[in-house]
Amino acid sequence: MNFKIFLNLLKFILKKTLKPSILFLKYQDKLFTKIAIISMKLLGRNKYPIHPKHLYDFNRNKMLINNLEKNIKGKFLDIGSGNGTELIRAAKLGWNAYGIENNENSIKVFNERNKNKFLNNIDIYVHDLEIIPLPIESNSINLINFSNVLEHIKNRKNILLEIRRVLINDGKCIISIPNKETFWKKLQRFVGIDSRDDIDHKIEYTKDELYEELSDAGLFISSSLHPIIISSPFDGLLSLTSIISPKLYQYTQAMKRRFVKDNINQSIGWVFEVKKLN
Repeated sequence: MNFKIFLNLLKFILKKTLKPSILFLKYQDKLFTKIAIISMKLLGRNKYPIHPKHLYDFNRNKMLINNLEKNIKGKFLDIGSGNGTELIRAAKLGWNAYGIENNENSIKVFNERNKNKFLNNIDIYVHDLEIIPLPIESNSINLINFSNVLEHIKNRKNILLEIRRVLINDGKCIISIPNKETFWKKLQRFVGIDSRDDIDHKIEYTKDELYEELSDAGLFISSSLHPIIISSPFDGLLSLTSIISPKLYQYTQAMKRRFVKDNINQSIGWVFEVKKLN
């Protein structure tokens, strides 16, 4: 038998053998994640169903928190501000905080959280990020948070150009995006399964794609690429530990971070700082 034919036959057998198991792993991961989210409300941990990482993972936005706490207070913009967690954090630290959000439910949750208007240095603009320009003045923002949003946008180059437009000359933007090239995602694609973490993702990045997209918009990465957590089909299972004990959940998150620190290419994504090119 021709060696090439043998290899192709072997690949075919592997794909057929592995695919059911990988589909099951993806299903259980999503199922357990949903159970953990619903449980946070049922157990009285939060008023709304929410992923336990938003409640107990205090190192989740460490890069952003460090910038909010250490930098001179100015104007902070959260693009895709969701239910306003980062806006509230920034406002409490003395920043003038601006959010851009188009999801009515998220805005409703934020308004409920801030119903007494105890923070009057927050403004939220209802705006579709596919529509340019953003409702923000040019050269006015000191710090931008753009977390887990870019991959959901079709009009990515223009939104990155908008980030460049609204930043002051020495301002910075903190971005997090999904990594396409982990072993777990490559294995899924090998057997013909969609490897995206979210079916709404328009793109998941290789490093080359990331650098090229930022450069085309006149931006550059001014920090290291920091890993987030390991990419695996067991995040949902581990999230169930939050039901037993928040401290146990925090331990599992720390464990995943320790592993990925030495295996950065296996991170589910990267977080990093971006500045304007001269």
